[in-house]
Amino acid sequence: MWASGQVTACGSPAGDRVYGVDPIDVREGVPVFIQVNITHSDHPIEEFTALEDEFVKATEGERTIQRAIGCVGADDPSLRVLIAIFPDADAAARNSALPGTDQVAQKVMAMSKGEPQFINLNVVSDRSF
Repeated sequence: MWASGQVTACGSPAGDRVYGVDPIDVREGVPVFIQVNITHSDHPIEEFTALEDEFVKATEGERTIQRAIGCVGADDPSLRVLIAIFPDADAAARNSALPGTDQVAQKVMAMSKGEPQFINLNVVSDRSF
């Protein structure tokens, strides 16, 4: 759910791996779906990354999420943004229905101030520069 570990830019030319990860395969007929989860919290980001590890264990062999990028606001340290990448909207729905996802989501909501905001996006392009 929330990105854990050290992430470093590789500084490679356009079209190569970015942040140590291959670009998402966006071709005609190959759908990609992104869900952006936005919330605010005074809890340390380490508590969110620990929940990501819990999610990984709880959904082993079942999850459909392909990649997750966890962010903290640069100008607002209480801002938490999770960018979750799925092959399509159906895969995102299946992932959301997993008991392990619900278990972790309840903990995230308990650490959040107010209701989280969700933005669902269909990817139409993905470029590295």
